Amino acid sequence: MTRTHALRRGFGVTALALALATLSLACDGGEKDSGLPPARSGAEAPKPRIKQSATAAAATDDAERHVGKVLPIASAQIGPKASGTIARISVEEGDRVKKGDFLFSLDARAQRLGITQAKTGLKSAILARDEAKRALDRQQRLKERGSISQASFEQVENAYKAAENGVKQAEVSVSLAKRQTFDSSVVAPFDGIITQKLKTVGETVTMMPPTTVLVLQDHSTLELRVDVPEAALRTLEAGKTIVADFPAIGISRSAVIERVMPTVDPVTRTVEIVAHISNKDALIKPGMYVEISSDAFERPQAATEDAAAAGDDNPDLSLKPGALAKAAGDGEGENES
Repeated sequence: MTRTHALRRGFGVTALALALATLSLACDGGEKDSGLPPARSGAEAPKPRIKQSATAAAATDDAERHVGKVLPIASAQIGPKASGTIARISVEEGDRVKKGDFLFSLDARAQRLGITQAKTGLKSAILARDEAKRALDRQQRLKERGSISQASFEQVENAYKAAENGVKQAEVSVSLAKRQTFDSSVVAPFDGIITQKLKTVGETVTMMPPTTVLVLQDHSTLELRVDVPEAALRTLEAGKTIVADFPAIGISRSAVIERVMPTVDPVTRTVEIVAHISNKDALIKPGMYVEISSDAFERPQAATEDAAAAGDDNPDLSLKPGALAKAAGDGEGENES
């Protein structure tokens, strides 16, 4: 009896194992035939597509903008007109100066002594000339009475002429000494702002090779240089008004093209344009990042002129960068409606 129960129990376990194996194969086959990827825990549902907004469109337009550089129109590296030691500097970096304002001077004590010496020589030359003139007058009277020969008279006459030349030479020496003293002081050649101060009082500077003491730049009008595609040559020309954006300070301003360079870069297939922009409020700094939109040379000349005329009352009026791109987007929306 016990053996019979054991056989039945063993048969039941074997049948259960076969049933489980069959069920496992059926499940594996079902998953393989379903063609569906296995489920993953934490999987995110697919996000619905969103139509590109106007802001994104404006950002796309930024890829069509061309980067340029800002340079001063007038920039001078100012050095001494003679070699010597700096005695005084009256300006600092950032100071605004007018044409003719004093900038710095050298130690001019030697030059002032030279003036004194030249003036003394001039006095001696004048005395010698006066003495020669009196001798000539005496010889003239003797000649009229026939008391001296013509040769003696000519000798005295030549001495007087030499004394006159001596006076002229002494006068030139005085002028030269004064000029050397004047050259020890340096003044501003034009209105501008001191951007660099490279030397200090007590340093020795030379005229040759030239030593730069100060750098003076005129920032009232700046120069923009931008490389644009060669296809822009169809519409760009001198005198055309374009709009320059300065993202760093958040303004846009009109600029007038002064010239289009006569050559195209064979590597980048671009041409450089040079434009001038007013900067009377000094907000724009040389070296700043500037952008020119492709609209500047893709849209007709008339549209550009109308935009410039709208800002004639206040040429320094600031606009937010990207205003042109936004206006273009609004225009397209009106056309679609």
